[in-house]
Amino acid sequence: MAAKSRVAKSPIAKNQSFNSLTPELIQRRHQVHDTCRQFSHSPSKGNLARLKSLFAGVGEEVFIKQGFYCDYGDKITLGHRVYTQST
Repeated sequence: MAAKSRVAKSPIAKNQSFNSLTPELIQRRHQVHDTCRQFSHSPSKGNLARLKSLFAGVGEEVFIKQGFYCDYGDKITLGHRVYTQST
């Protein structure tokens, strides 16, 4: 029942400056925004699975209400039995 975890995808390392305007990060942001938009328009199990795949870790019984939005997602970890909704 452990939360799944993956290696982070964004290039943030200790003691490095962060430039969100690199072509790679701009492309990554657009991809993540598209995934969030798809889930918001149609919160199906498939779109929920795609949304969860963006995260560093996801526990069991996680409920994400439509309207969820993030820029990258790879630094987000959700534990077991989490409910989240956006305003």
